[in-house]
Amino acid sequence: MPGGTVITMDEETAMLEHLIDADPPPPQHRVVLAGIRLAEIYRTHQHDAAKAEAVIARLVSRYPDAPELKYVRPA
Repeated sequence: MPGGTVITMDEETAMLEHLIDADPPPPQHRVVLAGIRLAEIYRTHQHDAAKAEAVIARLVSRYPDAPELKYVRPA
């Protein structure tokens, strides 16, 4: 990051949670990528697979045709 600024995992998590809940929502691609990253954080850093799967399920229901989601939950 510029100037040596560092964000913590908690700050990144909060930012991503805010982004996927934003109203009005950002562009679909941005929300989907943020949600995928958030699920990764839940799964790998918080060791909460259920929470990660809930984020992905929410994205799939919200954006069923998002091509990015085919890689995180194969058909």
